[in-house]
Amino acid sequence: MRGKLVSLIFLVAILSATSTAEKLRGDVNGDGKVTSVDALMALQMAVGKLPEDVRADVTGDGTVTAVDAFRILQFAVGDQEELVSEMYGVISGIDVGKVVKDERMNWYITKDDGSVVAVSVVISGGTVKDFRRGELPDPTMRVYTSEDVVRELLKTRDPEVLKRDIGSGKIRLGGVGFASKIKAGIASFLTKFT
Repeated sequence: MRGKLVSLIFLVAILSATSTAEKLRGDVNGDGKVTSVDALMALQMAVGKLPEDVRADVTGDGTVTAVDAFRILQFAVGDQEELVSEMYGVISGIDVGKVVKDERMNWYITKDDGSVVAVSVVISGGTVKDFRRGELPDPTMRVYTSEDVVRELLKTRDPEVLKRDIGSGKIRLGGVGFASKIKAGIASFLTKFT
């Protein structure tokens, strides 16, 4: 259980893609930025007017739909935090079923300017069902950390750094409900010794 929880937290923490144009999910036309043109192209793919392109499949479900076009447009007009979009682009390509089957998590990341970005992740049956900016109304787990800690994890992608940060309190786990609180407490405690 401890290993799976630490792996899940590490998975969510490393969910940021590099910002290079060739890896920017949602950059359908490959110009190095995500704009309304990319959203329009994704919508054209969704209705069969253009052949599908994997860069337009921001939901990672294997097909380009109007939901993909909408998410690209959200990012293009600044209605979505850049970090959230980058994280989503990576999580959609990872098989989380090896780590966790069911979890509803709210991540609270305190940015350098003092603002807090909330990111919600819903995993059901080992598949990411939802990932977005904002909070879930009924999470099973809350995770608190800072932008600096997340950036370090994204840079190193080292599970030992994650364990260290949980053990030192730089990443705090908070369960919701009795069973989740026990699970979070045990995971936090055990990372101090592994």
